[in-house]
Amino acid sequence: MDRCFKNLNLLNVDINSTIFENNKAMNGGAIYIEKSFIEHDSNIDNENKDDFLVFINNSLFINNKARYYGGAIFSNFEAYKVLNLNKVSFIKNSAYAGGAIYMSNNNTQLYHNYEYNENVVFTNNTSESHGNDYASEPHIINELNNLNIISMKSGETIKLKFNLIDKFNQIVNDISKVYSSIILSVVLDKENNTNLNLDNIKILGNICNFSNDPVTLNLKLSLDSKNKNIFFKNDNLKIIINDCKEEQIKMYKGKYYYCENPQCSNTCPISEKMAICVKNSTENTNNIYSNNCVCVPGYKGDYCQFKEFVNLKNQNIIIDTGFVKNLCFYIGMMLLFISFNFDVFKEFSSCSLNFLFKHCGILIIYGILLFYLYSGTKLGMDYKRLERLNLNIFQGENNTCESNIAVNNGDGNNLNRFSKLDETSFSSSTNRELIKNIEKELNFKEYISLDSVWDTKISNHKSFESEEIENLNKSISCIHSIYMKTFFFDIISLFSFVIFILIKRNNEKEFIQEYNGKWRYKCPLYKFELIMDIIELILVIDLLIMVIKIWNYTYVFKCLKSIRYSIIIWVTLGPLVNVILYDNK
Repeated sequence: MDRCFKNLNLLNVDINSTIFENNKAMNGGAIYIEKSFIEHDSNIDNENKDDFLVFINNSLFINNKARYYGGAIFSNFEAYKVLNLNKVSFIKNSAYAGGAIYMSNNNTQLYHNYEYNENVVFTNNTSESHGNDYASEPHIINELNNLNIISMKSGETIKLKFNLIDKFNQIVNDISKVYSSIILSVVLDKENNTNLNLDNIKILGNICNFSNDPVTLNLKLSLDSKNKNIFFKNDNLKIIINDCKEEQIKMYKGKYYYCENPQCSNTCPISEKMAICVKNSTENTNNIYSNNCVCVPGYKGDYCQFKEFVNLKNQNIIIDTGFVKNLCFYIGMMLLFISFNFDVFKEFSSCSLNFLFKHCGILIIYGILLFYLYSGTKLGMDYKRLERLNLNIFQGENNTCESNIAVNNGDGNNLNRFSKLDETSFSSSTNRELIKNIEKELNFKEYISLDSVWDTKISNHKSFESEEIENLNKSISCIHSIYMKTFFFDIISLFSFVIFILIKRNNEKEFIQEYNGKWRYKCPLYKFELIMDIIELILVIDLLIMVIKIWNYTYVFKCLKSIRYSIIIWVTLGPLVNVILYDNK
């Protein structure tokens, strides 16, 4: 039979018990229904099933092929009802779109018939574009980015993704460009951009140039196609055009500008993240020879090819306790341990070196511990004093206190009471300046400056604050004085030890007999050893008194918590033991 329905005078066609097999055509391999061939009767009752134009019952469509649309059936008729199928099977039919059936978007009633009708069976039908079993022409353009507002720079491209969907919600994969006549454009929405001078905006291809300050644009998607049955799910785009970033170069094309990232030569290792390209000072010029290749932190060299390592020689190892003080402390410990290697019972040289290294080391250690403790007595505060001051020195405006001098935990109850003194937190900027100046003074750097500490603080108690700063400067002067006195004391002690050793070296050697009858050398510095032990015991007791005084102080060095326990051990196991056991030696 003829596969095309032409010049029909009747509106109803019944096809029963028919097999359509191995038919081929450009569209509709077995049946082709075109709107130009059939005039729709306006008197048709759309609710009556007999009003379908073509009724197919108990039939098979097998291995039919169409080059484009509808492997078995193609319908481009715009009637509400066109095709009614009952007990129909579509087997191994194929086409570019709609392996079995393809129809226009106006045949709305058919979609439910095919998707949910158990009397219509689809088996192994195939298509290249969309709809292995059934398909329609493209119906909706859906923007996949789901962006309500897009932010961009002038001259940048916007990557928008769209899906073309048919009436059955199937994605159209137009591999062979059959739907290439569907062209999507982005145009300015003049109705929603009434406040803008549209002459300052130019959309060219994928590039939007702008010649004024940052602004918000309303764009509208437009479809250049003869097919009027394709709709947008959302055809409005809101774009915010920002000014160029600081590191970008503003390039001009006529009166329009666009933003470009600076470009450097291939020798600049930007892709390896070892360098960045920095723009030149000239506007509207992006030249690889004028832009600068700058190494990122951690790399150096003409091409950033070398790793930059930390120069530990110029770094203070422990900032909050002082590099020089730590170094001197370790020198004192080293001298003390070196003294243990010399036998005092052998000869005068080893005896004198033991005496010299031992007491020089002890005096250096004493001096360093004295610095810390004396600084605590002068600069630290107990909680009662803080309560009296009502935190006037350190109180600020809703900031957090940060410094290298830590709050000593001390007694738990005192700490809890201190935390409840005032809900207002400390001023970080003021304290940071103040503590920084204190640390400089403790490290022999410079006198604290009243102006440099308080020039950022607005206070209603200037006279009180000036008095406190003046007292603080006096305390720092006392600490400097102790530094100098301790330094000269150690120097004088060293010269005294050397002179005393030189005097005693010419003494006649003296030997004493042990209980077992054997003889040993007696060091002539032995009696002076007792004197030094007594002096050192007094000095350590003085340190212990300072420890007790600042036990619950705050605003002192963190290390004082460990120092106070070390001094208690030193008093009990150090010079005191040597004095008690002097006769037994």
